[in-house]
Amino acid sequence: MHALRRSAPLAVFRAALAVTIAVGSLVTWLGIPVLWIWIAGQLVDEYPSIYLLALGACPLTMVLWGWALHRINALYCELSPPPPDVPGTQRSAWLGSSSGDRTPRRGAASLLDVSMIVSVIVALAVMAVWFFAFAHNSGPLPD
Repeated sequence: MHALRRSAPLAVFRAALAVTIAVGSLVTWLGIPVLWIWIAGQLVDEYPSIYLLALGACPLTMVLWGWALHRINALYCELSPPPPDVPGTQRSAWLGSSSGDRTPRRGAASLLDVSMIVSVIVALAVMAVWFFAFAHNSGPLPD
């Protein structure tokens, strides 16, 4: 019971970090571009300049946001318990081949990797729905 009380706050903190990573991944692909288009629309009156300002500021903001998500993911991974060792996977060094033709084993995907992949798919789906269902062609641009 004592270990349960001690690990419950850690589990809640890890869950909060996981939600932050998942929501932050969606913000990367949906929130930041929409925010910069809105900010540019408030600052600039000329139609094409709005998108140029957003195009310049959006990637920089995404890089900074991605760095913050990377740091949050590092904390999440540090607080996560290590994966259980599967019997038979640990081999002595002398049993391994010394040739360079072996392919290295790939590590497991982190929560940030999975949430970024899912958020890109969601963002592309939202963009497709908006483009085909809600965007209207207003004709040529005004002079």
